[in-house]
Amino acid sequence: MSLSPSCSTVKNGCFGYLDGSDEHENFALRGASFDNKGGLEEAEGILASEMNKLSIQEISKALDDVHCVGTALEENAELVRCSLLEFDELVRAEQNPVYGLAASQDQKYVENDEFRIKFLRATFYDVKKSVNWMMKFLNFKASYFGNDKVGRDIELSDLNQGDIDLMKSGFFHIQGGRDRSGRIVNYVLNHLLTTATEAGTVIRIAYYIFYNLLIPIPDVQMKGGVGVYYDTIKPGERLLQTMSLTSRLSIISFFTEALPFRFSSFHICLKARKGTMAVNQSLIGVIINGFSRYSRVRTRLHYGSDMELQYQLQSHGIPMKACPIDSSGAVRPYIFNKFIKEHLDWIEAEKTRGSSRTPTISVRQDDVLLGRGKGYQNHLGNINFRLFLEPYRDEYDGVPRAKKSEIAVELSQKLTSNGVRFLKLNEDKHWIEGNTKEVEEKIGQLFRSFRKKDARK
Repeated sequence: MSLSPSCSTVKNGCFGYLDGSDEHENFALRGASFDNKGGLEEAEGILASEMNKLSIQEISKALDDVHCVGTALEENAELVRCSLLEFDELVRAEQNPVYGLAASQDQKYVENDEFRIKFLRATFYDVKKSVNWMMKFLNFKASYFGNDKVGRDIELSDLNQGDIDLMKSGFFHIQGGRDRSGRIVNYVLNHLLTTATEAGTVIRIAYYIFYNLLIPIPDVQMKGGVGVYYDTIKPGERLLQTMSLTSRLSIISFFTEALPFRFSSFHICLKARKGTMAVNQSLIGVIINGFSRYSRVRTRLHYGSDMELQYQLQSHGIPMKACPIDSSGAVRPYIFNKFIKEHLDWIEAEKTRGSSRTPTISVRQDDVLLGRGKGYQNHLGNINFRLFLEPYRDEYDGVPRAKKSEIAVELSQKLTSNGVRFLKLNEDKHWIEGNTKEVEEKIGQLFRSFRKKDARK
């Protein structure tokens, strides 16, 4: 299969978001003490020097992402179609064993367009990179969940007790509100690591939280998210460094080169206190050497007290009041890990009502998502939905209001009879099927938008 000339035209010039490289250069901190900010300034110098290797356009995009003024990914039906064609061509040419294993278990799972689009969106439609990410993603799944689970989604029952305990602890805290650009903010709180914490545990719960709970939200795929590493070690306490360098680099690789989730920026928040030189130098060394250039130029290092750190985060669009740690360094219990707790409570409630499986609906490419905003508009099922409705515009507009409802029901039934579902997010951020009234309202809203668009011409 080869791309048609029209697809080649679409593909050219649409990747201005990336720096064109995924280089992993090795840097070494010269041993300056973090107690006097020397090591921090040296690390900041290394990160800043990366900017000099970018074009003016790339520098502007990186700074916009860091300072919370970046724009969401934009896509259209032709870009999606052409990218998927090239994606399939590259997959077939590569003949990767782990992909073959997944396809042998469920070919529809790995060939599903919506599954593949997640990786395309995470890489700004860099098709070659997105295929590479998908293969790494499947390899991580095989390594940490088992070969028998490569061809299906992971459920809560696939996590072991140690995984669930770390997830319940709040090690990954999902901020209740968004940042100034409307992006999801994820905190990593280091005081929750123990001597028993393994890289596999971190990767498994990261997979479950991000892939099952965050990535299915349409605007998350389009806008990306923010990662915050926050030093929550109390004075006199000692950070338990039990993971090997290989394990820590493996975690970073999962987040930045496999998980179909685009981090728009990273913030490393370190405390201004003595006794943390070795820990901080080790951490920053791993980040600098483990991150690709795209991630390095979007990383900022912050140093100070809890109040100073939170003011610095706020200057980058992350509200202080949403931070799980208060200005004195104490956990805010009323918001801490609330997102995960509510999800787990909901699952337990569903089990009580007789459901033994995780009660989530996986969004398919042909589903219509009920909601507003570019994230919903750019979902493939919604694009096809608008194209489906176009021929019925005159008929819908030419009948009395009482008849419009009948037409909406008839149109929705045509789609549902072909397997299309109308989905919405409930209060717990899980996908459920919308009711008839909500579907009718969605159809009416789209017909009205058609008329408004015509009026502007």
